[in-house]
Amino acid sequence: MFDFASALAGDDVDKMKEMQAAMEKGYKQATKTWGRELPSISKDTIDAANKLFDDYYNSKKTEVITE
Repeated sequence: MFDFASALAGDDVDKMKEMQAAMEKGYKQATKTWGRELPSISKDTIDAANKLFDDYYNSKKTEVITE
């Protein structure tokens, strides 16, 4: 999911935030449709994607500081 978001957003942090929000929205909609918590693989996948987003944002903070 992160790679897809990154490909669509390029290197635009604001677009990445929009992509992450859309991913979260989709996850919540899927959970609601499912009627209960999604299988653990789904939770693990979104957690891993969110970690990649966090790493991306942190790398952008570092770039700004070192420039």
